[in-house]
Amino acid sequence: MVDVTVGQLAKTLKLPSDHLRNLIRQAGLPHEGDEDVLSDAHKTQLLVFIQGQQSEERGEPPKKIALRQRNVSTLRAGKGGRGAAVTVVTRGKKVLGIRSPTAARAGPTAPPAPAQEAPAQPAAQTTPASEVRAEQQEADQQAAEQQVATEQQVAAEQQVAEQQVAEQQVAEQQVAEQQVEGSPQPA
Repeated sequence: MVDVTVGQLAKTLKLPSDHLRNLIRQAGLPHEGDEDVLSDAHKTQLLVFIQGQQSEERGEPPKKIALRQRNVSTLRAGKGGRGAAVTVVTRGKKVLGIRSPTAARAGPTAPPAPAQEAPAQPAAQTTPASEVRAEQQEADQQAAEQQVATEQQVAAEQQVAEQQVAEQQVAEQQVAEQQVEGSPQPA
């Protein structure tokens, strides 16, 4: 993600900047002006603070989070791209469920002890539809979490690679400058 200023974030969230600065102060962040830059870690800390505030008001933790994305692009319609410009707006919404903290900490459980043979029952009676849906939702949630983790890892690796390239360019520049300074000047 990109670091943004407090003013830009307020405009994006459609909040007055003084209200956002007040929330930032309450969250314990050191930003005071509209031009102060918020990193991803600070934005995450602010989000956690706001979610905690909302859950206190409702008296319960949130069960799911809705992520909304809006993309605006312009297409040129007509021969050779010279026609009228058409603005295309795409909106997407993804709803992610949140695990309870106790379920996340519990981890894997020991396998059950071998049970005595029970009379055979039809499969429909042993696995109700609600259990199947719950298992499917859990599998979908795990897949979404895995995808998010993979995307974060790729982004981190890309950032490290970009930083290494930048450091290498700086080192090459310094070497070139030293060579220019060390070479004899024609008289």
